[in-house]
Amino acid sequence: MTSETTPPPKSPLPLKEAVRLDAGKILDQQALASGPPMTDEAPVLVILAAGKGTRFGRDPKCIQPVQGTPLARHSIEAFRRFCPSPAICIVGYQHEEVSAALGNDNIYVKSDNPTGGTAFAAFEAFSVPRLVETNPPLIITMGDRVVPSSVFRRLWETHRAGAREADVTFLTAQYEPPKNRGKGRVLRDGQGKVMRIIEEKDIATQAETSARQVLLNLTEGNCPLYVIRAATLHRYLAELNNDNAQGQYYLTDIIEAIGRDGGDIRTTTTTVADPEYDLLCSDVTQAQDLALLEGILASTGRLPFPEEL
Repeated sequence: MTSETTPPPKSPLPLKEAVRLDAGKILDQQALASGPPMTDEAPVLVILAAGKGTRFGRDPKCIQPVQGTPLARHSIEAFRRFCPSPAICIVGYQHEEVSAALGNDNIYVKSDNPTGGTAFAAFEAFSVPRLVETNPPLIITMGDRVVPSSVFRRLWETHRAGAREADVTFLTAQYEPPKNRGKGRVLRDGQGKVMRIIEEKDIATQAETSARQVLLNLTEGNCPLYVIRAATLHRYLAELNNDNAQGQYYLTDIIEAIGRDGGDIRTTTTTVADPEYDLLCSDVTQAQDLALLEGILASTGRLPFPEEL
């Protein structure tokens, strides 16, 4: 007579064991040599644009035309007006169409797993040779939004303020409900210090109803835009796991990890009173938000902020 035993649960796989870093994932090797040089002083843009959108059929959100320009291209051009540095785009779904639409002046890294999560995609940027060794500041954003130069500049200045730069600086928004739905909520202690970002799908797993509702009612949420040194990002991403409600690797988890180590975490926050709020907080998959973006950009032909006119 034999007895059956239940196999022990698998331990969550650390990201460094889940991601293949390989320069061969760069779609155009010439882009490494032909673009602006990478240094440890100037920020490098990293755009996460590997995901698949469903609102626009087969077309990814990141190349949805807004005033005739692919959505993510608005952010690339705004970044270049702020800092003429390299831009690394992580692409996956319809990668040929995405790279063609976003221009030949970027470095494109093809993701092995476009559904692996934001941390998975961000870690794949280290397929670019010598990124850790050069150790530039990285500004990480998503391909489904418009970030104006004024916000890149404000985040960078916050990051560098004082005697030493922060370990990580990120953008938050005081969302007008219901725009906080679906957003990672920012948790702070009694003194206002950031403790972590918790994703809404993980809030839903909270057993206690009252605690769950308190978290859902928070209006300060993540508005995905980060500044962090390449070596710091690599170190913290490498040990992340995907033990969460979505089974994905969350870039937001680095905030808690850095805080746990006593790191300096800074934020800058956009509110409805700011001219950038609607650009940063719009969801192009919603018809009303897409129309709003079209209207804002149509008013001047591009991002309507003083330093960009």
